[in-house]
Amino acid sequence: MLFRTVLGALLLACGWECAARAECDRSPLLVRNVTVWTGTKLVEGRDVLIRDGRVVEVARRIDSGKAARTIDGAGDTLLPGLLDLHLHFVIPGLPQTVRDFEVSGRQLLRYGVTGGRLHLATLEQAAELRRLGMDDCVAVPRIQAGGPALGGGAPDADFPVYKGVRSAEDARSKVEKMADRGMQWVAVHDIHKFSEAERKALFAAAGQRRLRVFAAAMSPEELREALRWPVHTVDYIDRTEAAGYTDELLRGLRRRRRTVAAVPTIGIFAWYAALKSGSASLDDAYLYEFLSDAEAEQVRATARRDLQQDKYVSASARFAPTLPRKLRELVDIGVPMALGTDVGSPAQLHAGAMWREMEAWRSYGAPRETVLRAATRGGAEILGEREMGRIEKGARGDFVLYRGRVMEGAFEAGRVRAVAKGGVLLVSEGKWVGPRL
Repeated sequence: MLFRTVLGALLLACGWECAARAECDRSPLLVRNVTVWTGTKLVEGRDVLIRDGRVVEVARRIDSGKAARTIDGAGDTLLPGLLDLHLHFVIPGLPQTVRDFEVSGRQLLRYGVTGGRLHLATLEQAAELRRLGMDDCVAVPRIQAGGPALGGGAPDADFPVYKGVRSAEDARSKVEKMADRGMQWVAVHDIHKFSEAERKALFAAAGQRRLRVFAAAMSPEELREALRWPVHTVDYIDRTEAAGYTDELLRGLRRRRRTVAAVPTIGIFAWYAALKSGSASLDDAYLYEFLSDAEAEQVRATARRDLQQDKYVSASARFAPTLPRKLRELVDIGVPMALGTDVGSPAQLHAGAMWREMEAWRSYGAPRETVLRAATRGGAEILGEREMGRIEKGARGDFVLYRGRVMEGAFEAGRVRAVAKGGVLLVSEGKWVGPRL
């Protein structure tokens, strides 16, 4: 189950937060002579200066005396911090301790994910992670959150991260509780299984409290119903064995493309296929960075078992061959898109997952520019975060320095050279230099 207690975090946070701030270098940082992906295009030969957590200048030449720290980016590409719009701060197999998000937060940042959207969390966990992520010195990405998902057709469901609704009034009450706890999103599963009255109450409450709604769209029925309502994103991708989307659904998405965005999660299934074929391995050490040897073995053993036994994994073999066409159909109709990895799901480990997602998009036929935009500015626009997902004056000082030309070769986690969150350098020359555990 995608849940870990946050009690340990609430009790112990002061210690490691204070330690993180003690190690935090906020001095001005200059990246020189780099090719910049601005969020929409590539611009060559630029210097980028970050001060007080913000980009303050982008120019052909900036006086090095303006910065205490300098990185020579010649031959490399500077990207805005990557945004993962479908993630979980859970490491299957890791005991229920504060280390769940101490480790997963670092693993995400280690490979350039500086922000995202949290799915399936308790209200307490979501609020705490959001608070931590706001601090540039704490090794947690900036997040928006939706708390527990609301499930249609399951009135008796009452799990920490998944709740059914018993009536229209219950739907309204649960949405209002999320708003009261500072959530920004309401996650809805099986939208076609709610009663009409429950759906009306849910969306009315979300609108009144200014919460955005993302709906699971794993089947034609879910997507068809979601498009009837003011949802802001449709998540996942069609997971039936249908060869592609129907013309009806594609027309519906095209009509709604000014008001709805797609967050397909496909890299996870390419990852499963690669693990099963042997072209990828759960023995790769990078997957377990920040874990002790004993913890790494627990996580590895859990992932191996899930790869062989989990229903979520085994079911993917039936629909995975249809995903390249479905992704291309979404790209072709011009619906706004963002990347989501579903990290924290069975055998889907946080380290490098965003790059696996990007490479799956590329290998399935999405243009590189589409992939890069979805990983940066596209995600920021969906989140309504104008200061993220771009490199320009006034933007947050979040970046990924990627070795070589990003338009050449496969998208690879191993090419991440440096990462900063708010100008605080967390990765340098491919090694973690941020706050220690």
